[in-house]
Amino acid sequence: MRLLPTLKFMQQEFSRNPPLDEIAKKAHLSPFHFHRMFRLATSMTPARFLAALRMAQARRLLLHSGLTVAAIGSRVGYTSIGTFTTQFT
Repeated sequence: MRLLPTLKFMQQEFSRNPPLDEIAKKAHLSPFHFHRMFRLATSMTPARFLAALRMAQARRLLLHSGLTVAAIGSRVGYTSIGTFTTQFT
């Protein structure tokens, strides 16, 4: 399946929040077709999937590290602590 390499890529690069066209290139698909195929396969958009990966990592770090909320937000790719806390809650 063409989407499997993109899932690995997204898991490795979630904190960088790669653009859709970069992810779609990994599947050798146009961004439009990739978005459609990804949503059919996962029941969520690529952006929602990346956000879920970021939140899952943030949750792990909050539970198992001594990092501050600001440091965790930065580590998972958020530039604004306000955006991070809003989306996390």
